[in-house]
Amino acid sequence: MTPMDNKQYAYFLKRLREARYAVLEDAENFTEVCFVLEELGVHLLKKGEKKSGLNDYKPKFQELLIQDNEVLELFNNHFEKLRHARNDQAHRGVCARNAAQHAVKISIILEESIMSALDKPKLGHIMIDNVICVEEYTKLAKIRELMLRYSFSYIPYCSEGKYYLLSDFYIAELWNSYSINERYTKSIQEIIKEKNESLEEMKYFEFNIELNGFQIPDKPILIYQNSPDNIVGILTPFDFL
Repeated sequence: MTPMDNKQYAYFLKRLREARYAVLEDAENFTEVCFVLEELGVHLLKKGEKKSGLNDYKPKFQELLIQDNEVLELFNNHFEKLRHARNDQAHRGVCARNAAQHAVKISIILEESIMSALDKPKLGHIMIDNVICVEEYTKLAKIRELMLRYSFSYIPYCSEGKYYLLSDFYIAELWNSYSINERYTKSIQEIIKEKNESLEEMKYFEFNIELNGFQIPDKPILIYQNSPDNIVGILTPFDFL
């Protein structure tokens, strides 16, 4: 297997994460994980080695895995079911949902293995970029939609050039306290003013250090470059798992 450096590990970690999110959003996107697996498989080939197809790449993936019999058995089980599902023509409904489950499991297993292979990982290696944020004018219904679609526990909120965190619990409380019409017409800024909420209680963590000796927070970390209004990524406790 061709060895990889931290930059390459970080790239495939990001690609797997993006594919997994796509599958969670729509089960019929399970092939997104397959595309990443093929790209990873080609990358892992030794110079001059010629392979094609997920089944040919399987030994390369196994070498990349955490050396644990239980992990290997779990991977093999989900991998075979995903491979057969991809070759099947019925990619809708129940078939797609079953394939999606296997794709997500495979992605998580490989992400964990890549995380363990990183040498002195930094936040930039595992943080999520292209951060989805909420603006002052965003309606409550839209915020709820984003949180449900991506299974967010928190979503960054920008108010007067500063960032805060809106929790799923907080949004659920607001959702149940407004009428159907108000949910779709009131902005988050209007609601916060009406409720007389203190934004200070929604402050976020900000950090930019190596993971060595780092205590994992219980809230997301917004990572910025040069100034707090230039957000380049977000890191959640989930990303440390």
